[in-house]
Amino acid sequence: MMMSAMIWKTQMPRTVSLGSVVRCAPCLRLGRALGSLRLFSKMVDVGSRNEINTDRNFANTRFAISQLLNNIHTKTEIDQYLTYFTSVARQQFAIIKIESELFDNKLDQIISCLAMLYHVGLFPIVVHGTSYQVDRELHFLNKNPNYIDGIRVTDEETLQIVKDCFLEQNRKLVDGLKEFGVNAVPMTSGIFDSDFLNKSKFQMVGQITNIKKNIIEDCLNSNSMPILTSLGTGPLGQLLNINSDHAVAELTKVFQPLKVLCLNETGGFYDGETGKRVSMINLEKDFDRLINGDSLHYSTKLKLKEIKELLDYLPKSSSVTIVRIDDFANGLFTGSGVGTTIKKGYQLKKKYTVSEFSDLKKLRHILIKDPKIRCGKENVSCYLRELENTDFTAYYDDPHDVFAVVRNEPNSIPKIDKLLCTRSGWFNNIPEHVFQAILDDYPKVQWIASDKDENIHWHFEKSEGSYAKDGQVLFWRGISDLPDISKLIESFHQQNL
Repeated sequence: MMMSAMIWKTQMPRTVSLGSVVRCAPCLRLGRALGSLRLFSKMVDVGSRNEINTDRNFANTRFAISQLLNNIHTKTEIDQYLTYFTSVARQQFAIIKIESELFDNKLDQIISCLAMLYHVGLFPIVVHGTSYQVDRELHFLNKNPNYIDGIRVTDEETLQIVKDCFLEQNRKLVDGLKEFGVNAVPMTSGIFDSDFLNKSKFQMVGQITNIKKNIIEDCLNSNSMPILTSLGTGPLGQLLNINSDHAVAELTKVFQPLKVLCLNETGGFYDGETGKRVSMINLEKDFDRLINGDSLHYSTKLKLKEIKELLDYLPKSSSVTIVRIDDFANGLFTGSGVGTTIKKGYQLKKKYTVSEFSDLKKLRHILIKDPKIRCGKENVSCYLRELENTDFTAYYDDPHDVFAVVRNEPNSIPKIDKLLCTRSGWFNNIPEHVFQAILDDYPKVQWIASDKDENIHWHFEKSEGSYAKDGQVLFWRGISDLPDISKLIESFHQQNL
C-alpha cells in the first residue's frame, strides 16, 4: 500500500508524487502566475496611460493572458518560446492571416491576442480578408457573388465594394489595437505591385509581381505592427483585388517567417470520413496519401496543395497552423493539441548498431550535448563501446534536431537511455513523433529525467506513472503490474545510491 501511494498516474492529475513527498500539480506550473503578473502589469499600465475603457480592456487583456498561460505549462516554457521567436529578425517572427468572418463577432478577441504579442515584444505581419463582408454587401444590393475557380470575379462596382469593406475592417482592427496601446499601422494599399491575373476572365483581379518589403520592415523596426489588406496596385496605378491567400503566400516567400498562423471559424482540416480534426500533417510522409485518398474534401486538398507550395519556399523549421481565435496562443506558440499544423516534415530514421552510423564524428557531437556526458558522469567513447554490445534502437531526424536511444537489456523493461532535442526540435514538436515511434516498437518503456529539466512537463504528460527521488524522476509507460513497477523503482533506487 505504501508503494502505491508513491505512484503518480495521469488519471490522478491533481497530485504528483515525489518520493515520499506529495506535492500539488499546480506547483509544477508556478511560473504561470509569475508570467501572468508580468504580462498583466504591462498591459494594464499601457491601458491606464491611454485612458481607455477599463472594464473592456481588463476583460480582453485577461482573456489574452489566459490564452497564453493556460496553454503553456511553465514560465520556463513561455521564456523558451519567446526566446526562440525573438532569435530571428522581427520580420521573420510570424505572418498572421485573419479570415473575414471573424470580424463580426470575434474582433475583441483578435485585438486582445495581437496586443498581447505586441506587449511581449513580438511583432507579426497581419493580413486580413473581407470576403464575408463583400458578399453581404452584394446580397444587400441583390447582386450575386461571382466566383470562378474559387476566385472572385471583380468588376468595377464590386471592386469599389471590396475597397470600402477592406478599409472599414482595417480601420476597426487598427483603432481597436491603438486602444490597447499598440502602435498599429494601416497598410491598405501601396504594398503589392501587381498585374492582371486574367483580365478577360476575372476582370479587376491581380497577381503580385513585387512586394515593397522595405515599407513593412521599416514599420516593424519602429516597434509597430503592420495591418495589411490584399489590395494591389496595377500597372497603371489602378487598384486590383488580390486573393488574401495569394498575398500571404507571396509575403511568406519574401519574409521567411517561423510561423504562418491562419485564424478562421473551422479551426483546421477535418477528415471527411470520420469528421475528426486532422491535428498534424507531415508533408514529407502524409501529402501523397492525403491528396490521393478520400479522407479530405476536394476544397481541403486544394488548400493543402497551396500550403505545400508555400512551405516549399521555407526552411524545415517553419510551419502553417490553421486555428480558431479561441486557441490563438496554443496555435501560435506550441502548435499542438489545437487546429491543424502543417509542416514540411522529415523522415524519421532508425539505426540498430553503431557501425550503421556513417558519420561517427557527428554522432559524437550529438552525444556531447547529453547532460550526463556534458557534466563528466559519462564518456562518449565508453558509451559507444557499451552500445556496441547492447541491443538498442536509435531514432533521429535528418537535421538531428532530435536523437533518442532505447536500450533493450535482457530481463529488463526497455529504457529510453538518451533523448536529446534542440530548441527548434521542441518548438516543432518532433519529440512527439519520436516518442510515438518508440511506443510502436516498445509498448512498455521506462526513462529518467532531471526534475530541473525545462521540459519536465512533457515527460509527465507522456508517462502513465512516475516516481521521484533526489532530483531525478523515473517515468514509465505501458506498465500496469505492481510487481513490475516495484522492480523499476527498486532498480531506480540502486542507481541513485
